[in-house]
Amino acid sequence: MDLKGRDTIVTQEWGKEELDAVLRLAKEMKADRFSDRWTSLLAHKTFIMFFYNPSVRTRLSFEGAMTELGGHAQFMTPSAGRFKTDKQAGETIEDAARVMARYAAGIGIRILEDKVPYYGAGNELLREYAHWADVPIINMADDKFHPCQGLADIMGWQEWLGDLKGKNFLLTWASGALARSWCSVQEALLVASRFRDERHARAPGGLRPRPAGDRVDPAELRGERRDLPYHKRPRRGLCRGARGVFAQLGDAGGVSRRRL
Repeated sequence: MDLKGRDTIVTQEWGKEELDAVLRLAKEMKADRFSDRWTSLLAHKTFIMFFYNPSVRTRLSFEGAMTELGGHAQFMTPSAGRFKTDKQAGETIEDAARVMARYAAGIGIRILEDKVPYYGAGNELLREYAHWADVPIINMADDKFHPCQGLADIMGWQEWLGDLKGKNFLLTWASGALARSWCSVQEALLVASRFRDERHARAPGGLRPRPAGDRVDPAELRGERRDLPYHKRPRRGLCRGARGVFAQLGDAGGVSRRRL
């Protein structure tokens, strides 16, 4: 299986066998973290981390990983360059993507809904970078998806619960002052749909996950498919039989995740 050069924008664009292969390798690397097998894999290579939105864990994990694999992570924000917007002239995405690709072996981008004019524009921006860059584009969270978080979640669930086949997964969320992105909720539902037989979602009105686009079945996100029961109000005994529970806190503009 050759995955070299693949973009990682949403897990739904990867085959189940490919996701399994990535997770097997991740577990192998974690078990022997500082082995000589890994510490020079990315020697003399640079990974650009382009953050429209800040993050503690995302930056630390990517930057730390590049260091441990022998490479270098270069941090960038839009303020570090002169990029074209509706209000100013500057470099287009085509220009920026081509230049970045000349210097880097990969490009990671994080852009959430508060940095884009409409829902889905962040994901569109990643896909435009992927079109012009001839190096892999890694989604470090956009306004629709969070594939790296989703894969990390699956890896954690497998470590705690073993084989996930046939085990219930319950995702809940409710209103609150904290608000982040829809991407964590949608990614949890999407990636769970690839590894588990039974999923349930529960949310108050107005917090239903938004349709995720042409590449994802919107009915699955809305809970309209029979294998993804959707409960608008809390229900007594809803957690009974669930082997994994995700509790989320958010509002109609975004979702912040808390893990039980």
